[in-house]
Amino acid sequence: MADSRAVALNHTAGLSTPQQVFMSLLSLFCLMDTFDAYKKAAQDLVTRRYNNLYEALGIPQPVDPNAAHYYTEIDIRQVSAAPLGASDHSDRRGNF
Repeated sequence: MADSRAVALNHTAGLSTPQQVFMSLLSLFCLMDTFDAYKKAAQDLVTRRYNNLYEALGIPQPVDPNAAHYYTEIDIRQVSAAPLGASDHSDRRGNF
């Protein structure tokens, strides 16, 4: 039975065989998809989810033409101020 240190060291030794096989399959799939149909579908899905997130939060999206829309930073103060308006936002500043 390995303790936590031994388990952590096993992950630094490199990629395991299943991970190598999976990465090879992904690489082959990418080479076979010459029209980038899967890539475009995945990008559209991520962008749609990103847009839905900001629409649901009620705050404007950050302007970044190079954004991948895979992750984002959300200002909680901006989210909390959105439904109440700017007038009530000043009362909550001391709580953050």
